[in-house]
Amino acid sequence: MSYQTQTINQLLTAVDKIVDDILNDKHNSIDPYEIALDLNELYPAMMHHHRSTLVYTETIKWFVATGQKLKGEYYPSEIKWNDESAQQFIDEIKIYLPEYHLNKASFALKEDRNTKSLTTYLNDLTEHYGRLLFVRVDLHYRMDGIGEDSIDNFNEHMKVLLKRIEKTNGCFKDLHGYAWALEQGYKNDCGLHCHLLLMYDASKHHKGSYFGQAVGEKWVSIIKGQGHYFNASNPNHVKGFATLGKRGV
Repeated sequence: MSYQTQTINQLLTAVDKIVDDILNDKHNSIDPYEIALDLNELYPAMMHHHRSTLVYTETIKWFVATGQKLKGEYYPSEIKWNDESAQQFIDEIKIYLPEYHLNKASFALKEDRNTKSLTTYLNDLTEHYGRLLFVRVDLHYRMDGIGEDSIDNFNEHMKVLLKRIEKTNGCFKDLHGYAWALEQGYKNDCGLHCHLLLMYDASKHHKGSYFGQAVGEKWVSIIKGQGHYFNASNPNHVKGFATLGKRGV
């Protein structure tokens, strides 16, 4: 895949994966030839898009730092990685192994805390209100590039959305609670997205699909078409989870 046609999300995901694969290679089975092929594609692409003013994940930082340590005196587009230099890259990346394991443990701990916090929050709401209508909608934002503008714009749009939610009118009327999580995907240009869970008064409302669509359309209007939404409360989507004994939220 050429970095001219590769999306930013695909590039960052690919860079993260190559570092992750190296650091999880317990049996030294990674082929330097394959790594060289990946580096010849990913390293110039990453350096082309890299911005010193942005904060990246640790795996991205290690990838860039290692590449510059080994090949920093050359222009990225002029570098040709071979088996030998790829093996050097592998060896250098493995220096970060202790920090990698520490970060994974820290992330797992935060995930566990977040899960417990959300569970407590939902249990408190259910105990207080009795019946709740759960609505989930995924809000996607199309990034124009890797620069600060795209990320700052997304953050500003999220602030607008959260203010609308707090007012609890329109499509947020009779809302008793909500939770949200941000992620960055890679399958298309809408890499930044928000998983939004809304809890409405079930004594007044029964159609989650209606609210999912209304909230999704509100999001599209806020971002002026710079993205889309997925109504996870659509009956056809929910039906697939129902066969598995799950709610799909």
